[in-house]
Amino acid sequence: MAPVDGTRDSLATARKLAHFSTESGARRLSLASPGFPHRLAFKLAHS
Repeated sequence: MAPVDGTRDSLATARKLAHFSTESGARRLSLASPGFPHRLAFKLAHS
């Protein structure tokens, strides 16, 4: 039973880590560029 529990725990941990890193990465990206590139691209496309 120990190997199964260990595997399940490590899988859950890996899933949590992946979710956390993705979420924080997205948050960091949105903080770094709050819509600026999109506005610039919109202006260029409609000028």
